[in-house]
Amino acid sequence: MLFRLGEEEFRLVVRSSHLDWLEQSAIGFEVQVEDVSGTIAGLSLAGPSAANVLANAGMEKPEMLSKSQAAWVQIGGMPVYVSRTGMLGGTEYELWSDPSDASVLWRRLLDVGRPHGVKPVGAAVRDIARLENGIALEGVDYQSALTALDSADTRTPYDLSLGGLVDLERQVFNGRKALSAIEKKGSTRVLVGFEFDLANGAPTGPICIGERRIGQIKSHTSSPSLQCGVALAVIEASALGTSDGFTVETASGDRKSVV
Repeated sequence: MLFRLGEEEFRLVVRSSHLDWLEQSAIGFEVQVEDVSGTIAGLSLAGPSAANVLANAGMEKPEMLSKSQAAWVQIGGMPVYVSRTGMLGGTEYELWSDPSDASVLWRRLLDVGRPHGVKPVGAAVRDIARLENGIALEGVDYQSALTALDSADTRTPYDLSLGGLVDLERQVFNGRKALSAIEKKGSTRVLVGFEFDLANGAPTGPICIGERRIGQIKSHTSSPSLQCGVALAVIEASALGTSDGFTVETASGDRKSVV
């Protein structure tokens, strides 16, 4: 996620460090790259009452922030950068503050949010929510070009159904030539979501059409909202629209259907 903090100041939030690559890419440009990870704390507030909780905590008109927008605000006298971003789906805000203010902000949100049913949750709940929303995670569902051991394991935005975020009208950026070629001929792989019957056990093997292997489930979980298992997988694009069903091997060794 890339935030614009000012006319010439940006903040890039990534799952894994790309500092070396950014510093190398900055050579020859009038730009300064700095790792500020230790100076920022992040919290996420999600749910249908999230805007009301923020308003009760002291933020003015949180409902005015549209999806993907962000703004500096004051909450209880603390400067907080609030963004309408996140992986939990629905109405969600991410709050970025000084680490010394984070615990105070946390307690404030829990206190004013108690009448709204606000409860603290951890990474496990966030992982369930992101899978329910079909959001792929680097290092889990795909490997970046910097971490993949085999070039065949790398994924492009088009492989991850994120081609709409690529602006090929820009004249210069790293990877433009390669991405333009993929956009013209189409990606050979695609990220898809699957549902499976929990009674059949967790899917562990490759996804197949008959005896033909067309992909691999990368992450899965039990979905309380959908009352079934959900999973993400990268499969061959040519397999989409096939009249034959998909099957996957489960932990018990049986091959079961997924949709």
